Amino acid sequence: MRVERSSDFERPASIIAELLFSPETMRHLLRPVVRVKPRSPERLPARWEVGRYQVSMWLLGFIPLGRQDIVITEIVADPRAGRWGFHDDGCGSLIRRWDHRGILVALPEGRTRYTDRVEIEAGLMTPAAWLFAKLVFAWRHHRWRGLIAAAPR
Repeated sequence: MRVERSSDFERPASIIAELLFSPETMRHLLRPVVRVKPRSPERLPARWEVGRYQVSMWLLGFIPLGRQDIVITEIVADPRAGRWGFHDDGCGSLIRRWDHRGILVALPEGRTRYTDRVEIEAGLMTPAAWLFAKLVFAWRHHRWRGLIAAAPR
């Protein structure tokens, strides 16, 4: 099942791209709904790189959601084309397939559109995982607004 959510922001894409590629931004966007703790490696990089990152996740900080593999297979940073993004072909103990793309596109007049798109497979739990992803993406985009409002112009 697919979940997709887009938001337009009143900031240049180059500023938002710096935030997009930071694992700390991911953790910030998910808090306090989902807490993410690195397992392997023990620390996430300062900036996402192609590779596999295993994390533990907790709903509301105390309900275990199990292990999740974040598998970054592609990073796009093309300022000339006005496009940035990543592909996470992840999976976990609850979700067999978490095929997530974060896509950032420069718009006219210094504006930016950010889109989260994910394909989810979780067996019989797919509808519940789909609903959870829908709610989490709504939360993430709410948190993006606050984070971007605080970013320098």
